Amino acid sequence: MVKSVKRILRLLTEERIVDEESLHTFLIEVEWRRSWRAVQWMANQFWKRWKREYLLLLEKRILASATTEMVTALSQPTGWRYCSDGR
Repeated sequence: MVKSVKRILRLLTEERIVDEESLHTFLIEVEWRRSWRAVQWMANQFWKRWKREYLLLLEKRILASATTEMVTALSQPTGWRYCSDGR
């Protein structure tokens, strides 16, 4: 890796005179972009997982609530009367 960095830097700075401060700034910028990409990847993974897990939790809650409501509704008398002759 060091060899490839040196080669690329040599090619980039071939026709320019680069002082130490500029080179240092450049390398910090490169490292910052790498770090930024890693942080972005982690943030994207977090939100993907959060959406998946939170939506699953919501679905379970909604299903449990609907089941409770259905059981409650079915256990209450409806007011219908059945005829003894089957009508």
